[in-house]
Amino acid sequence: MDRYLVISGDGHAGLPPEKYRDYLDSKYHAEFDERLPKEIAFREMMEEKL
Repeated sequence: MDRYLVISGDGHAGLPPEKYRDYLDSKYHAEFDERLPKEIAFREMMEEKL
């Protein structure tokens, strides 16, 4: 019988959204700054529902 080692790479780990700005091209900074408060509010709303 053959055996296989299965490793799941679907773990979700990452930075909080506000920390990604430094990794973006500067042409995306304005859009990022505009959208960030909405993303944070959405994240907080979802956390309250848990």
